Amino acid sequence: MLRPPGIPRISSENAPVVTRNGDLLPPYNTVYYFDQLIDHNNKSLGTFKQRYWHTYEFYEPGGPIILTTRGEGNADGKYARPILCLATKKPRTGYEGFLTKGSITGLIAQQQNGSTILLEHRFYGFSNPYPDLSVKSLRVHNLQQAVDDLVYFARNVHLPMPGGDQVTPDKAPWILVGGSYSGALMSWTMVSRPGVFWAGYASSAVVEAIFDFWRYFEPIRTHMPANCSADVEAVKNGTSAPPGGWGLEHALPAWGSYFKNTYLPNQSAWAHMTPTQVSSRTLTSTMKIAPGIGSWDPWLEATVSATQHTVQSTPQQPIYISDGFHCSDLTTKAGLADPTIRAVQDAALGYFRDWLAQWKPNPQPLSPANSEISPLTTSSKDVVYTNTQIPIGVLAKVVRLIWK
Repeated sequence: MLRPPGIPRISSENAPVVTRNGDLLPPYNTVYYFDQLIDHNNKSLGTFKQRYWHTYEFYEPGGPIILTTRGEGNADGKYARPILCLATKKPRTGYEGFLTKGSITGLIAQQQNGSTILLEHRFYGFSNPYPDLSVKSLRVHNLQQAVDDLVYFARNVHLPMPGGDQVTPDKAPWILVGGSYSGALMSWTMVSRPGVFWAGYASSAVVEAIFDFWRYFEPIRTHMPANCSADVEAVKNGTSAPPGGWGLEHALPAWGSYFKNTYLPNQSAWAHMTPTQVSSRTLTSTMKIAPGIGSWDPWLEATVSATQHTVQSTPQQPIYISDGFHCSDLTTKAGLADPTIRAVQDAALGYFRDWLAQWKPNPQPLSPANSEISPLTTSSKDVVYTNTQIPIGVLAKVVRLIWK
């Protein structure tokens, strides 16, 4: 089945959350609310409550603020996969595990004395600008609004921790982390809003929208054991095919019938309703980004590591390759199981150590006058988007970690 891209769930620990000084903190699943603008181009429309999760378990003054977003889905485990949870009788797992050392965000926080945040994407979960899905409402469900949500949040949030109103991007380094769509969102944010986030980490970032994505199945086919792929291709109505197979005459109608009668009727349109997306494979030597992709990842060909558009590794945009799957590098558990993934995570931690050592406070701190989001500007540089030329800004201060 064509599985929609997305970041993995990471279980949070049930033990009490304490700081390094032994102070007891709220549980990881504690929900906070931020007054987010409904429309960043029209402030008069007011705000909506955008949910976020936060901890300062490892934080020390001067440390980074590490922000990630679930992307296209509910970030709360309370309402996630209820049928599966009833069947397994296990607690529902959300995405608050991205606050912990079970994730790459937590590993960065632990090493750099940082604070972690999980922000729910607009129009998902309970972070809804409007109570309906009308055409009028969905006009503010687009990529640039999602980008500006991240920027406005970073510039205006008062985090629920000591000194939480003194950690805006001019006073503390912010790191933006994402995977799959949210990994692409990380890159696009640093494209169109440079100077807010000091560095970024994007895992399996699906930066290109492809209509006829037949290459989704290529990593599956090429990595499947030869005898298994032969079996898959050879069976028809429970009968094994001759050595030459059943042929295209059977394969095409059978495949079309499966998608029409089995796959598509069981898909949720809302689950796939992501903001309008663009393609960006253009990077500059001034960026600090860390994206990741695996050679076993079905979404490989929609990333910067696609076979036709491989991005070259540079000191400011190092590309590391592991044997991971889709977004597997985001979890500590995957790194413990696969040394190639752990090697990438270790390399990323090394780069963040170096980059954060270079950060300095902004001599012009944010104020009500300059904390607003300026109109979008792009450079004249073009990139190809499925046969369409789209002007795109230059990515700024980002690192790219790519898993092959």
